[in-house]
Amino acid sequence: MIIAINDIGIKLYSGGIHDSEGLVWINMLLFVGLVPCFAILATCIKTLKFTDRILPLLFFIALITAHLFAFEKIGLGRSYIPQT
Repeated sequence: MIIAINDIGIKLYSGGIHDSEGLVWINMLLFVGLVPCFAILATCIKTLKFTDRILPLLFFIALITAHLFAFEKIGLGRSYIPQT
């Protein structure tokens, strides 16, 4: 939840011109944070049964996929540079 709110905030309110290249950088940094989170989740639940392990991992992947589909292009085209 915190990572999703942080991603939305960066996409909406970071300075500069929001173009496709910047969106790729923001998404790359999102995955830089998500990979360790996924690894920590997988490590913490490794003592559970296989069926109890697979559900949280699939839920994590489903939430990230839903977040990316819902907020993929949010903030694209915004400009925080004053026009002269």
